[in-house]
Amino acid sequence: HIKFSNRTIKRKITDFSGKEIILYAKKLSSEQELTCFFDQIKAIYFDGKIVACRGCSELPLIVSNHVFSKMKARQKLLRESKVRYREMQKEEWEKRKSAARKKYKRISA
Repeated sequence: HIKFSNRTIKRKITDFSGKEIILYAKKLSSEQELTCFFDQIKAIYFDGKIVACRGCSELPLIVSNHVFSKMKARQKLLRESKVRYREMQKEEWEKRKSAARKKYKRISA
């Protein structure tokens, strides 16, 4: 597996214990190095599914619209689920609070 972030390339493997080991790390400092690296990519996988591919380095990467749209929908769903979960927690808290108020209602003297 290769991970690319902040212009740094890391080649990782997972050993038998499940621990990730970084075999190679390199910082791409120039635009020429960056272009050379991306020209070598033949396929991009996301969650085990191929998202983009090309036959050789001269051809452009072809993005699968179907897989890409599913990936974007999944990301949107994950972002929205956090918001919905917070809203649900807030509603549950309000229900518990109102139930406690009803149960322990003050009696005027």
